[in-house]
Amino acid sequence: MTKKEGNDVSVSGFLLSPGVGGLARWAGWVLTTGTGAYDAEQFKAQYNTEQARDTLQFLFDLWNKEEISAKNPEGGAVPDHYKLLQANQAGMHHDISSTPTLRYFTVPRDFKYWQIGFPAHDGAGGQFATSSWMNPVVTPLGAGNPDGAVEFINWFCGLEVAIVRLELIKTVAPRHDFFADPAWTQGYTDQPVLKTIEDLANLPGVYPYRRFLKQNAEIRPMLDDAAMGKTDIATALAQADERANQILNEPAE
Repeated sequence: MTKKEGNDVSVSGFLLSPGVGGLARWAGWVLTTGTGAYDAEQFKAQYNTEQARDTLQFLFDLWNKEEISAKNPEGGAVPDHYKLLQANQAGMHHDISSTPTLRYFTVPRDFKYWQIGFPAHDGAGGQFATSSWMNPVVTPLGAGNPDGAVEFINWFCGLEVAIVRLELIKTVAPRHDFFADPAWTQGYTDQPVLKTIEDLANLPGVYPYRRFLKQNAEIRPMLDDAAMGKTDIATALAQADERANQILNEPAE
């Protein structure tokens, strides 16, 4: 799918963002090895592992060796990838798993596209994975009416509200009964790609993670530099692992 004009990529077979494309995408790629960037409870980062090194080497090779993606000028704004896909300037690109409702709900019906999870690593234990964005609903410590808060959360996260949100803002809910409801299923009668959202939601990989904002701010630049060849991969992952575990073990404020 990649096309070149001289030495420049004119159509990206796989349009990439500089670096790892964000901590969530990085963790999604690590999941394809059958392991993960964190333990099950997200109290321990697992960046300094063979699987993590293989993952970052893979992303390094995509960006630096394979020549499958156009690169925007150093310091230039990253373009909207979904717009380039619609303009036939890219064959594939990264996005979050609810993409059809966020990006393509109003595209012309003759625009054909599909989405899949991150392909399984070819080693033992490899699996398809993703990085599904899920907004948590929480209550602060010391809330005056925790029972009332739980009652509200149960209502807010229920099917009735999920259907209203779909009608108003075209977002999905992580509920099996939502994906079985006619309000959703009738939507992919003429847009079959919408069915892939449910398939992807069943794959491993949900973010944000514990202390996500701080980790993304401090750890992502280390991974980005390694993926772009500015620092050594093994050194970057060792430093990222140490700092991520410090962040995860900091006492709650």
